[in-house]
Amino acid sequence: MLFYLFLTFQVLYTVSSEISCYYCPYDENGFNYIITDDNIPTELRNCSLKANSKQCMIQIFWQRNPDTTKITLIADDNEPSILQGHKLQVNIGYDKTGLMPIWEKGIIYECHTDQCNSISQLKRLLSSLMITDNLYQLTYLLNPVLPFQGEWCYRGSNVTFEECDTTIPTSSCKQCILSGMINQTRTELCATCSTNDPDKGVLSHQMLFNMIDRTKTTFWLIMCGHEDCNTPAVGDSIRQKSDISFDFDKFFHTDNKSTSILSMNKMTLLFVGFFLKLFH
Repeated sequence: MLFYLFLTFQVLYTVSSEISCYYCPYDENGFNYIITDDNIPTELRNCSLKANSKQCMIQIFWQRNPDTTKITLIADDNEPSILQGHKLQVNIGYDKTGLMPIWEKGIIYECHTDQCNSISQLKRLLSSLMITDNLYQLTYLLNPVLPFQGEWCYRGSNVTFEECDTTIPTSSCKQCILSGMINQTRTELCATCSTNDPDKGVLSHQMLFNMIDRTKTTFWLIMCGHEDCNTPAVGDSIRQKSDISFDFDKFFHTDNKSTSILSMNKMTLLFVGFFLKLFH
């Protein structure tokens, strides 16, 4: 009996730790248009299925002027850290290094079930993701005004990490910075300035969706050289003008494989529980 119980746990360990993931190398799948769930290609170039993987990932990045989309599928054979899990990260924003700000959008999806980074999974992700993007209305804040004045930067913080220093002398400030985070338990805000020579302006909004407990965390960032460009009100505007939401019900309702795996896991737990009772 102990042999069969040991064998059961060995099978469980093997199933949970070894999965197959799709691998499509970086730069092999670039497209000169904006990909959506309506026009996503049915297959990608130079892809393979890698066994004995530990984590599957999907990365997709969009840019405009000109329109481009780049898709990468990753088969990671490193053991996932405690911070990794079943999650979706969505980022939208602008970088400005020249005369015009550059629009960028990206998603990173991480999962740990067999073949969970397939094209069909990507299509479900895109069809369940909803973004209202009006961040362009705030890009004027990325236009630096010269000469820069340190007193333009708002100072305020409710965080304790050393990187958020609100005591930097005004004369040393070279760029204003605002970063924030909201999750289920708290709101954090850091508004200060940077002493480094600015190489670009940044306007960004990011959402992190935990696919296990269906929670979300929002982050925002602006690095700018404009009067009052890093006030808390600007953070509110960033979130309002780039609403990012995810329909968990729609995503999981169509994911028959996840439903089957969940049912299998429940049956397995009952099976193991039955064996354990035999020894009491």
